[in-house]
Amino acid sequence: MDSHITKKNDTVIKQEVDSWLENINTDLKAINPAYVTIGEVYILLDASWSMNEYRKLEQAKEGALSYAQEALSLGYKIGLISFHTEVWHHTAPTTDLEIFSSCLKRIHATGTTNMTEAIRTGAHNLQHPQLKRMLCIITDGIPDDKRSTLKEAERVKKLGIDIMTIGTDLADEAFLKELASKIMFTKRVEREELSTGISSMAKKLIG
Repeated sequence: MDSHITKKNDTVIKQEVDSWLENINTDLKAINPAYVTIGEVYILLDASWSMNEYRKLEQAKEGALSYAQEALSLGYKIGLISFHTEVWHHTAPTTDLEIFSSCLKRIHATGTTNMTEAIRTGAHNLQHPQLKRMLCIITDGIPDDKRSTLKEAERVKKLGIDIMTIGTDLADEAFLKELASKIMFTKRVEREELSTGISSMAKKLIG
């Protein structure tokens, strides 16, 4: 394929996503910031290199923003962590969706899938045990170390922190179910449905 055409298509996609994010941000004023916080949730977004394929990362960003908007309406603060070979803590749980969406825009895909450290980082930053606490993992593959990921997930769940999992493509459905706190907290979708699959899971926060 002509590299000029590829670059042009990438630019168009980026413009469409930026436009979509701007439209969402315009609606932020409709959310009443004076609600009582009942919980905190971190989205742990897989940013490994494979998320570059088939617009999976852009779809995940769209779904994560819709998830965040729904979480806020339910009384949750929303935080963001991305992970590849390294783990990046972008924002602590907040009620400011503009901050959240700004952090999403800066995430790029590269490297491997260090899910263990992402779970550890998210749990470490959920410091209010009197609130409902949730980690929502979005991934398209298998972690670098499945055994250590499950071990860390079990440790976190014993602290009273729930884990939600949303997977696509090479993500192991059995592994996602084992990782999640409840069957209702796990979902595997086709890559074309990743955005809507993520946003729909936010309604499970009331469960």
